[in-house]
Formats: sequence, structure tokens, C-alpha cells
Amino acid sequence: MRNADELAKRSLDSPEGHRKAAITLKRLIGGIATQYGHAGLYDLDEEEMRTLLEAETILSKMASIRAGAVRVKKEEQAKRAKREAEAEAAIKNTFASITIDADKLALIRVTSPTYFSKLIKEPTRWNVDYYFKESLESIVYRLGLNEADIKTSAQELWDKFQALKHEQMEQMGTINLLIEQLNREVKS
Repeated sequence: MRNADELAKRSLDSPEGHRKAAITLKRLIGGIATQYGHAGLYDLDEEEMRTLLEAETILSKMASIRAGAVRVKKEEQAKRAKREAEAEAAIKNTFASITIDADKLALIRVTSPTYFSKLIKEPTRWNVDYYFKESLESIVYRLGLNEADIKTSAQELWDKFQALKHEQMEQMGTINLLIEQLNREVKS
């Protein structure tokens, strides 16, 4: 049987999901205990009584593991929220400070080719701002998952982006076309 740490890591359940499962298991235990008390009504033999007690023991262990998984998941969520806050602070003066449309478009292209292709089909200011924000959230999320030093990782990511950005600008006229369309949108 898995322990709480293993269950929390392998399960997609939230702390609330684990809590509900623990409650369900405790209710099952209560039901078994009640039936054990009424065993005489059912004419249960010793082996059947032992089976009920074993089931109660197993369910009790499972409930304890689920309760422990709640604690582990909450700790993981708190740690991830802290790391994401650190990541937001780390990109504040780099990615989050981008204001030039060409740079925003390059970031969208690097972080999410799917968003970039949607942007090509519908190049509006709102879409650029929305997909740029989504790109920033993606960076924060990825940095938060990374176990390395966040500031160092953020700086390395920024340096890679700077290199890729210049490479993209040379290779792609698409970004320039999008910028022209956005400028026309502003003028009209």
C-alpha cells in the first residue's frame, strides 16, 4: 500500500479530493463497525467476522493515508505558490517589462506557437495583450515547477529569449506584418 507522500505525488486529486475520499472511507468504516455490532443478526461465523475486521483495518489505513495526502498536497501547493511568486518577481524587469509589440510577438511565438498561429489569423491588439499575458503566466508556471534557483533560471531564460528574438526577427517577416496590421488597427 502506498504511503501519503507517494499517493499525493501520483494522484491528480486536490487536497479537497483527498479529504473527501478520507471522509468516504471513514463512513465505510463506520458502516462496517455497525454491521460488526449486528453480526448476530446475520449469523456470521468467525471467518466472516475476521474478514469484516480486516476490511475495517484496511479501510482505516487507507483513510489515514488519504488524510496524510491532504497535508502533503497542501504543502506542495504552498511551495508552488511561493515559487511562482518568486518567479513573478524574477521576471518583473525582464519579460514582464516588455512593451514593444515586436518583442511581445516574439515572446508569444517562442512560448506558444499555437497562440502565435491564432494571432496570425486574428491580429488584434486585444489578442496580442491576452496572449502576451498568457505567455508570461506560462513562464511563471514553468519557472515555479523548476527546482533550480529561480533567479538564475529566469535570467538564463531571458538570455535565451534575447538570442532567439534576434534570430526570429531576421528570419520572419510575419512579425513585421502583424505589427503593421496592429498599427493600422490603432489608426482606424
